[in-house]
Amino acid sequence: MKKKIDKKMAKELLKIGRSHAKDLYSAKKDQTFEADIVMKIEDGRANFSLAFPKREEGKQKGKKGK
Repeated sequence: MKKKIDKKMAKELLKIGRSHAKDLYSAKKDQTFEADIVMKIEDGRANFSLAFPKREEGKQKGKKGK
């Protein structure tokens, strides 16, 4: 992802379990994107995942309006 977690993001992750991040990098698509970093604690370990914002109507890929 090539993104370091700063102090603000760390505080949000510890307090509410998620933090919004901009300029995350996808090596597969060679572009940047936005997503929420989500942290869940399971069996005493932190698990991180990404949650993507819902796309607005009419901006979905692969969907054609009729």
